[in-house]
Amino acid sequence: MIEHESAFVKQILIYYQNSDYQSACNLGKEFIAKFPSSLMAHYLLAKSCFRCGDAVSAVTEAYRAFNLAESEDDRVATCLLLSCIFYEQKKFSKAYEVLKSLKGISDERLEKANFILSMCLNLPNEALLHVEELYRINKDVADGFVDSFLRGC
Repeated sequence: MIEHESAFVKQILIYYQNSDYQSACNLGKEFIAKFPSSLMAHYLLAKSCFRCGDAVSAVTEAYRAFNLAESEDDRVATCLLLSCIFYEQKKFSKAYEVLKSLKGISDERLEKANFILSMCLNLPNEALLHVEELYRINKDVADGFVDSFLRGC
């Protein structure tokens, strides 16, 4: 029986390395039962449920993780996970709405995701604003991102 948060995380990551997402999901549920207020428990269960094709549980757990996030980095990471889940479900508006909930946070990962979703939603002016913000944050990252995007067109 696992007793410590770090042991749960380590074992779940081992399952991930082996692409054993169902075991990660099962252990994630045990993790939450033992540590219900752990952001990491909800985050890992959300990822595991997503990998197992359980989008409803993935969204629920990702929202729980997001609501437990205290640091800016944790809010960004949980928001990106939630947005990715909606993106995979082709719920682009919902994914974009989730990202927009992090007002005032300047992060290149958010700007990249916002750009992609703006393009999916046919909002070219919004997409341009996100590229401009990405350039403001980190010119080298923006150059690489734009180059990669243009090569894919």
